[in-house]
Amino acid sequence: MTTPEAAHRALGTSATTAPLPRPVSREGPAHVPAQPSPPTDPGTAPVRTLEPGSGHHRPALEGFLTTSAHQEPGRDHVEELVRATPLRRLLIDVGAGEGSDTRRLAPYFDHVTAIEPSPLLTEALRSACALTQAEALAADSLGTCSQPGGAHRAHPVIHLAIHPLCHDRPAHRDALRRGAGVMDNDPTHPAHDDRTAALRLDEKTMRMLGGQVVDALVEHIEGLVSRPVLRRPSEETVRDLLAEPLPAGPEADPAALLDEVTALLGAGNAHPDHPRFLAFVPSPGNFVGVLAAALAAGFAVPTGWRFSGPVASAIESAAIAWLMELLGLPAGTGGLFVSGGSTANLTALTAARDLTVGPGAPGGTAYFSDQTHFSVHRALHILGIGADRIRRLPADRTQRLDPQMLADHVARDRRAGLNPFVVIANAGTTGTGAVDPLPELAALCRAERLWLHVDGAYGAAAAATAPGRKALAGLDLADSLSVDPHKWLFQPAELGCVLLRDPARLRTAFGVDLPPYLTDRPHDDGPGVDFLQYGIQQTREFRALKLWLSLKVFGAEAIRAAVARGIRAAEDLAAYIASCPGVEPVTAPSLAVLTFRCTAPTGTRLPADTEDRTTDRVCRDLATDGYALVMPTTVAGRRVFRLCTINPRTTTDDLHAVVTDLRDRWHRLVKEQTSR
Repeated sequence: MTTPEAAHRALGTSATTAPLPRPVSREGPAHVPAQPSPPTDPGTAPVRTLEPGSGHHRPALEGFLTTSAHQEPGRDHVEELVRATPLRRLLIDVGAGEGSDTRRLAPYFDHVTAIEPSPLLTEALRSACALTQAEALAADSLGTCSQPGGAHRAHPVIHLAIHPLCHDRPAHRDALRRGAGVMDNDPTHPAHDDRTAALRLDEKTMRMLGGQVVDALVEHIEGLVSRPVLRRPSEETVRDLLAEPLPAGPEADPAALLDEVTALLGAGNAHPDHPRFLAFVPSPGNFVGVLAAALAAGFAVPTGWRFSGPVASAIESAAIAWLMELLGLPAGTGGLFVSGGSTANLTALTAARDLTVGPGAPGGTAYFSDQTHFSVHRALHILGIGADRIRRLPADRTQRLDPQMLADHVARDRRAGLNPFVVIANAGTTGTGAVDPLPELAALCRAERLWLHVDGAYGAAAAATAPGRKALAGLDLADSLSVDPHKWLFQPAELGCVLLRDPARLRTAFGVDLPPYLTDRPHDDGPGVDFLQYGIQQTREFRALKLWLSLKVFGAEAIRAAVARGIRAAEDLAAYIASCPGVEPVTAPSLAVLTFRCTAPTGTRLPADTEDRTTDRVCRDLATDGYALVMPTTVAGRRVFRLCTINPRTTTDDLHAVVTDLRDRWHRLVKEQTSR
């Protein structure tokens, strides 16, 4: 059911100034007008002027409805009703009598009325709904509806899908035109059961709902900066969602359901695409990627086997080649798109294990720093590498893996009879953006016959720029690399990628003998890749289309510029923090991540744990207010503020305002604590 908040947003009115009509219940009948009042002269009927936001929607509707059944309504009355109603669906039953199906059909509409057919009605519909004369006449003619028991008769029903403010929006006006016709979602109509059984919607409904979804997405994107970054739903809302029973029958009003879902998504989650979402690694996304995801799902594109998906295979191969070029990786590199960095790490480490120590991994030992993402430890656990053979080494003061410490542990483990096989390096840690010394680690791995995997889930994208490629020197020396285009390449989730210097090793690790139902095909030698042989999945989402289409629409230079903007934003913000009283930098900006702390006023001394708790408290309070989302992290044992500036739509003013807000909140809390 449409929430009042969502309805007011759609209408552009305020919940405090325009009370909405009571929404129809899905459990019982819709509101049907009470018995009409005695005849009233149409010229003097109590119809008030209807203006959006005036608060008089419902009285005017009732004033019209109580007079319309007794005499022909004037054109102005019909037009006023259609133009002013905030309701999503309106059933006008023309010339309804005792035997009318109005009450049976009523539960499927937001409001119902009965009026007499006339040229005035035709003209009113034409004017109010922006219909052509032919469309209005068709709407004012007899539709087809079924009688109980299966018999058919002429039944004068008009079904209008009313979109608020449709007169100012051509897309809505077109949807309304398509909606004028017979009552398509009548559950007793013979076509209804066929469509339901086939899980189909009629063409008009699909177009209307599709337009509604696109409108909701555009409204979200365009209005995002003025909305909270994070809004938490009420406990009652969450309990209702958890307790909702399995829907047994079809939804009577899918449009209202979509409004409900839109309201839940908008008001019940954080928004990683928000310009002031500065926590974790944001997912700014882009609308072209969203459209590509819809196209891939709507066309049910097969991607695992090139016989059934030759275009999908070619597009994925092309997108991987473009990604390699964008990041400056060596010729011959290849791989496949996966759900994200966690799966990419697992896929790469599986190949590393199988190609070095074998599937059983006897004595296999892995090495990485304590700044490495937890997905690496999880992947090693899945691969059967026990905790006693996982070396999580402390990072140095720059948050990087120390090559000498690594060499010492490798030598010690070899002497103990273990079998070192892989080093996992970071190309941008989540905590501080630190980059491990890749050239030195690559040299050590070559000398010790170890596989070098680089986790560049967020940071590797910086190699698309000149400063980023300099910071990531040695990236091209990795045996395998994980990168998430759904982070710094601005794609919707889920879109990760695993790349190997020698992609044939993926086929060695994951290739299988195909069953008979996949081997008898017209050709085996055509161009393309059977991606089911290179990873875990056979049935796969057509993820590649998102990156491929985004690069086609925007071009590589626009992507490079957006990445460079994030790097530059962090550097500029670091300079601002250094000049701002009451705060100081902690770690220098690295791949669009920086950390800083607040400093106590002169003459004020606070215990370290008190300062740390205050930092955590400020981040919680900021999230509760919804203005921005910033999460703290730990550097050298102390809690600090951490910002990630990769969103190209985040402005300098946004960043300065957030730092100032954090500082002022922190100092206010400190003052409260010291004044007690």
